[in-house]
Amino acid sequence: MSASTDESSPEASGESENPSGTNGEAMAHYGGRVRVRVGALIPDAARQRLLLVQHEALWDDDDQPFWTPPGGGVEFGEALAEAARREVQEETGLDVRVGALRYTLDFVRPPLHAVSFYFECALTPEAAARIEAGEDAVLGSDPELDTQLLRDVQWIALDDLSDLRVYPEPFRQRLAADLRAGFPEGTLYLGSFD
Repeated sequence: MSASTDESSPEASGESENPSGTNGEAMAHYGGRVRVRVGALIPDAARQRLLLVQHEALWDDDDQPFWTPPGGGVEFGEALAEAARREVQEETGLDVRVGALRYTLDFVRPPLHAVSFYFECALTPEAAARIEAGEDAVLGSDPELDTQLLRDVQWIALDDLSDLRVYPEPFRQRLAADLRAGFPEGTLYLGSFD
């Protein structure tokens, strides 16, 4: 006995079950709700490099990986700063002190909707000593997903940010200048984008 197929189902029409051409597991986990996220802006001691994590692309129509500050979702009952510390540890193996809130932004591209808070962070003295001794950040994982989206973690020269695929897009235009100048405008809302 064969299973009947509803003619309006994605299988019957030849369409993918991936909503909007997305990474199915990530969309099933993160999609369909407003997600509160944090990100950590971690410059090196000389403020010439920034720690970034490379992610797999989420959208089938755009399969290029991208670089972004370490970060992720806030868990229920968790303070934003606590979430930022945890996410950095999970993704890079480094411990940080969370400083001032620098950027906020909205990302809306159904089925995803995220409100993000980016904090300026500094390595703890112990983590800074490890980096100075020649150790480096270690690529961690996202414990929420079976299929890992994280590909690499690197210190990227601020001068190279404009040449890389950096998310969120407004970071390519302003992050290097804001870091070098000490964020003279305080906390900025970078807008809503997809």
